[in-house]
Amino acid sequence: MTKYQPGPSAAGVGALQLFAPDGSCVATLIKEVAHQSIQIAVPDRAREDWPRQGDTERTGLHWPEPDKWFFPNTDTLRQKMDELVNDDQQDKGGFFL
Repeated sequence: MTKYQPGPSAAGVGALQLFAPDGSCVATLIKEVAHQSIQIAVPDRAREDWPRQGDTERTGLHWPEPDKWFFPNTDTLRQKMDELVNDDQQDKGGFFL
């Protein structure tokens, strides 16, 4: 895992990496343009709008190594992403599942 390096920020955008307990990135929530919806990027899959249809109360994330599922609370992830998007100082962050 690399150490966070603050860089230029723009309000309304952000990327929140979702980490497995071992520090591996399972997925990333991304908002590249202020008026765009949030997307989820999962390794080896196409980006999708988030929350996905099945991500009502919990967001299902599969990590193939070691074949493990994570089910973080969707509202908690939405709150973390909202905080990041509304932060004028940073546009990147992380959340451990």
